Amino acid sequence: MKKKYDNAPAMMKDFFGQRKWKGSYVHMSLTMKFDQTRMTKITLTTSGTHQRWTGFIVSIVHKQNGEIGRQFFPFKDYLKPDPKTINGIKEVNHLWPVHNGGGAIEWYGPTPTNDSVVDMIEAIQAWIADWQVL
Repeated sequence: MKKKYDNAPAMMKDFFGQRKWKGSYVHMSLTMKFDQTRMTKITLTTSGTHQRWTGFIVSIVHKQNGEIGRQFFPFKDYLKPDPKTINGIKEVNHLWPVHNGGGAIEWYGPTPTNDSVVDMIEAIQAWIADWQVL
């Protein structure tokens, strides 16, 4: 069964909440204080098609200098499909709104495995950690 979310922030809380990331979930983004002068912003993003979210852009934003680092983490590179949810589609490639779903979103095709979600989160955490030494 496909996982349905009430909205994008609910999906992000599900995705990142398992790591107890503290921050502010607004619209399509999670913003977290990094240190006194920098913050991390994780944004659910499209690759150009309206309402087809294909991954996360992670940005490091400096208080005075603006964005100083950015990396795109596409779902298709990290998320593996749960075999129980494959229905002719072999990749976890994007989220989309559920028509007549009251603003809900769901995975298009298979739902990702929990292990692959953890792998993606750990890849994002590793990229953010690289900025902590700077």
